[in-house]
Amino acid sequence: MAGVNPKLLISAKFSRHTKAALEIDDDDVLTYYIDDSDGKQTLADGRRIRTLPHTVEEVRFIEAIFDDLDSLLAIEFRRSRNNKVSDIDIYSVVKSSDWGKDDLGEVADQGDRHSGGTWWDVLWRDTDGKNSQNKSDLYSIIHEIGHSLGLSHPNEKPYSRKWDSSDTVMSYNKGPNGWDTRFSSSDLQALQTIWGSQDGSVKVKGQKKNSGSKVEEFFGTRRDDDIIATNGDDDVFGFGGNDFIQGLSGDDVLYGDAGDDLLFGGKGDDVLDAGRGINGLKGGRGQDMFVVDVKGYQIIRDFNLQQDELWIVRGSKTYWKWDWEFDGNRTYIFDQKSGDDIAELKGRHNLNNAFIYG
Repeated sequence: MAGVNPKLLISAKFSRHTKAALEIDDDDVLTYYIDDSDGKQTLADGRRIRTLPHTVEEVRFIEAIFDDLDSLLAIEFRRSRNNKVSDIDIYSVVKSSDWGKDDLGEVADQGDRHSGGTWWDVLWRDTDGKNSQNKSDLYSIIHEIGHSLGLSHPNEKPYSRKWDSSDTVMSYNKGPNGWDTRFSSSDLQALQTIWGSQDGSVKVKGQKKNSGSKVEEFFGTRRDDDIIATNGDDDVFGFGGNDFIQGLSGDDVLYGDAGDDLLFGGKGDDVLDAGRGINGLKGGRGQDMFVVDVKGYQIIRDFNLQQDELWIVRGSKTYWKWDWEFDGNRTYIFDQKSGDDIAELKGRHNLNNAFIYG
């Protein structure tokens, strides 16, 4: 076996759900919860499960998975003692209401980023029900955690004879030395493509142009794209589809266009223009400009009244017939003509004192 092309291990659907959890939490930390309940439970989607507490060895195994990834990926992982605030909830399951006898695990995507809550339930079957471990159970744990972080079965063919668990823990085929319980190099490359790497040597999905100039340009497609740019000054164009765009450091210009997009500026003075759709924006450090198109809806997570700037537009022209109001711990911008909200800012900001471009 010669490994797997990392592109064949990336699930846009799974990674997008996890990225939505990051966007809602307004940080770059994925929290995980290890369940210790003994008995019957009902999950948010209505499925009924019977669980066992994780053993000390199983807890250590799970913690080691996330500790290793914490040093390799551009995001952080933190264990939570409360499943009310966690992004990934892990359950040791003896029985599930919708499992057959051969099912060994699954991930359940719970919640919706538009309704204010998104997380994963990771279920793995404890095959012997004993206070002991076997490689099959540990493989099930890391396999399902892989799904929750955006990995798919290799080329969506888990039983393909081209690969086994020594090539990727996302294969259903046992490796020559039994079930592998560590992410392979192909798995890690796929995860770094999704999340970026700790040292900044990220992978980029999309067409790159003008690589010899100071400003790098990256172009997505009209499908759903995940684009992680470089540590320099980048212009990123998402076009259509529901895009995830991350600018990292440098002074970046991020364009989402159509679709429901997630834009992260990172370090530097960035321009975030998500366009139409229901979009999540986070500028990060620096003096950022948030473009609010009246034909879309922008959810701005980290507006700083002292340094950030707003530009309200209709198409390509500055639009002035808007106003703002508080509701709870949010600031809402609305179109005076239609009365419709066009943006919400986390926190209460007196926009009379804001920097408004135009």
